[in-house]
Amino acid sequence: ATQKIGPRSKPLRPGSIIVKRILDSVGTQDIVVYTDGSSHGNPGPSGSGVYISLPADWNLEDVHIYVPLGRNTNNVGELFAIGAAAQHIYNLISSLGCKPAHIHFISDSSYSLGCITLGWK
Repeated sequence: ATQKIGPRSKPLRPGSIIVKRILDSVGTQDIVVYTDGSSHGNPGPSGSGVYISLPADWNLEDVHIYVPLGRNTNNVGELFAIGAAAQHIYNLISSLGCKPAHIHFISDSSYSLGCITLGWK
């Protein structure tokens, strides 16, 4: 199934529809985390990237994390990104004493989601 956002929008793919639903549900006290990992070859030179959108009233800049991981698989990059984001948020909450209402993780990795939600190894 596809969905259009506006009259001239291209149809959204199923994954985009899910992300749109998540973003539509984000509250002002929520944190939104976008993660991605990659490798050039599998395994190959790899890395992880994270973008963390923080609540506006925390008066903090959004966070960007980039980590080169040497020779690894794409799955390692994907999982490392999620772990790096979780660790950063934990440290931030611990040091500031701020508590978000919800934390939304957005990843394009079916493997990472399976590891987290279904206990895949």
